[in-house]
This record gives sequence, C-alpha cells and structure tokens, in this order.
Amino acid sequence: MSVRPPRQFSPQSYANASTDPLTAALDYEILQEKAGTLGRLGRALEAALANLRNFETTFQVKNTAGEPLNASSHHNCNSHQQLKKEAAQALWYVVIQREICGLPTNHKFFDQYDIPAEVRVLMGSGSVLNTVSGSSKETTKKRQTTSA
Repeated sequence: MSVRPPRQFSPQSYANASTDPLTAALDYEILQEKAGTLGRLGRALEAALANLRNFETTFQVKNTAGEPLNASSHHNCNSHQQLKKEAAQALWYVVIQREICGLPTNHKFFDQYDIPAEVRVLMGSGSVLNTVSGSSKETTKKRQTTSA
C-alpha cells in the first residue's frame, strides 16, 4: 500500500518553488534523511537476520521434518522466538521506510535479503511489536503512568 501525499505537495506545485534555493536545500536535506534512515534500518535488518541465522545454525533449531530439536531446552525455544520477533520488527521498519521513500516492496526485496517466511508472517503484527519492546502489560502501564 502506498500513501499519496496531498495535492499541495505534488511535483506540479513545486514547479515554482524549485527556483527557490531554500526550498531546494530543504528538499535535499529531507531526501538525505530518508536515504540515511533507510540505510540504517537496512543494516539493522541484516544484523537481526544474521543473529537469527547464527542461532539456527548453532542450535540446529529444526530437523528435516521441521520438528524442533533440543526440545528439553525451553530457553532455546524462547530465544529463537524472540530473535524471529526482532527480525520481523526490523523488517516492518524497513518496509515502512521504503514506502515513505516511494520504493516498492515486492518479492525481489524479500528474496534479496533472504527473509524467511516465518519472519514475513510476523511482520507488522501488533502483538510482536509489544513483545519485542516488553510485555503488553508493561507497555500499557508505562503509557498510563506517562500520560497521567
């Protein structure tokens, strides 16, 4: 889904403003910030995916039938879930920033980063975002105390 800016911000309305050096400088700064943010978020996504892959190779999370190994280690399962949630959150941030920059998010993007399907499914889930930053009860308590 792409968000269309209001008509007052369309390129036609900037036709007269393009001769203004202050507007051109501001537009340039905004584009630099968008690109810089996209780069930082992309590196964060790569790091989250690398952490997930390292964990999976270290602990050999699944066997060939897709069943979890080391089932006795509950901590490993929780850590694996947490790493998937962190990767999903990082993916969500990159997708949003790509939309802001006007770049399409398609299958080529997911293939380029080699994003697992289980991370794609978790992307954008509100419950995932709450559990990554803390439990939803803790988040609610923080919001209530700061707003009071």
